Amino acid sequence: MKFIKYINDIAKLIEINIDRINSMNFPENIRYSMSTENIFELTYEEYDLLEQIVEEISYDNNYGNEFPKNFIFDKLVREVIIKSYNIDSDINEIKFNLKSRFEEFESILNEEIKDWTYFIPISGIYVEDEINFESMTFYSFESFKMEVLDYLNNNHFVKDELIYKKAIDSINKLKSFCFVKLVTRGTKETSKDKAINKVNELLSIFSLYKPHDNNGFGIMGEVLPLNSELITYCFYENKLNTIRKRTVESRHFDLNENLDNMKNYYLNYLIELINKNELAEVEKKLLNSIQWYYESVKKEFMYEEEVIEVTLESNEYYEHHTYFKLGIRIINLISSLESLLIFNNKTSPETKKERFNLIMNYKKKELYDYSDDLDELYDIRNDVAHSNKLYNLLKLNIAKNTYLIEMFIIKFIEIKIAFDEDENKSLNTKEDLDKFYNGKNRLKN
Repeated sequence: MKFIKYINDIAKLIEINIDRINSMNFPENIRYSMSTENIFELTYEEYDLLEQIVEEISYDNNYGNEFPKNFIFDKLVREVIIKSYNIDSDINEIKFNLKSRFEEFESILNEEIKDWTYFIPISGIYVEDEINFESMTFYSFESFKMEVLDYLNNNHFVKDELIYKKAIDSINKLKSFCFVKLVTRGTKETSKDKAINKVNELLSIFSLYKPHDNNGFGIMGEVLPLNSELITYCFYENKLNTIRKRTVESRHFDLNENLDNMKNYYLNYLIELINKNELAEVEKKLLNSIQWYYESVKKEFMYEEEVIEVTLESNEYYEHHTYFKLGIRIINLISSLESLLIFNNKTSPETKKERFNLIMNYKKKELYDYSDDLDELYDIRNDVAHSNKLYNLLKLNIAKNTYLIEMFIIKFIEIKIAFDEDENKSLNTKEDLDKFYNGKNRLKN
């Protein structure tokens, strides 16, 4: 039996607990306590031991993707430990019962794996009609509200019940959002994480098609609702001051309106990619690049010109929070770029330029050298990341460089699709990509 090696250590913890109960001698510093059928308490040292057992159970049985460690810990205590003894149990009886409970432990865990349906609220996107993206569907607020109300009515919630009224109140607070509906399998905790990660992948793809001057969009809780206020409190001259600043509102990204153009630039291919069960190495690198791009552009960056004029020649510009956020944006753009350019730490600046030019000039009759653009971007990144110098960052054309990385990703997708359509060529592994960059794995134009 796979769990038999843990029986002696757990039996010892149980025996210690029985002795404490019988002697009424409980330690002062308790790290963990459970008292359903039996009292089961752990000191800090005992807790560390049981936590290590849970770590091993999770690792040895590949449970990590399906069950959070705190979930395994709780189930181990509730379903195995607590149910393996009573106040009169001796050590042999405890071990026998532990063995019996462990034989059912895996099935007990798996009983918690279910299909969960989620509606994830999204800010900054507008949909008029339902739009299906294979495993995920976008809903307008009204469609979401109707579906939830149908669920409540079909499950016999009466309209004057408190739970029904609370649900309606909560729903009506979400009018500024659209929703992504999807089903994920797992425990309640792991299915939720899977759902949010899946939606984040979808939003990262949409970010490739979003105008750069549009407000950022994302999952509620990560991005402020566009109609919200930032409220700060400060003390000045012995008075409490409240400062309200409404976030800038702009037109939502209309998904229905932009859908045809998005499909012209490989949207369907990317949707298929995020819905695949297994990805090739280069496909993983592509999605990783898109995720970093999304991290760069999903949030709005605003700064006032007069603030720049005042601080540009002073020593105070580096203290301005807006400049710091712009620096993070540049670092994320470089991370997006390097996800597709670099395989190891020995890639030279000249090699990066060669690879970048190769991608950007794909199928172009007139070639353009992007070396200066790349130098500028890397110089600014180095200033921000290594020297904390933000002076030159303020001179950088953020929109131009963002567009440059966006076009690089789109061009890379075009090349990848061309390889996929060629039965004699492959661009799936890092070795394939390395050969492509080195001229040994090319397509005929």
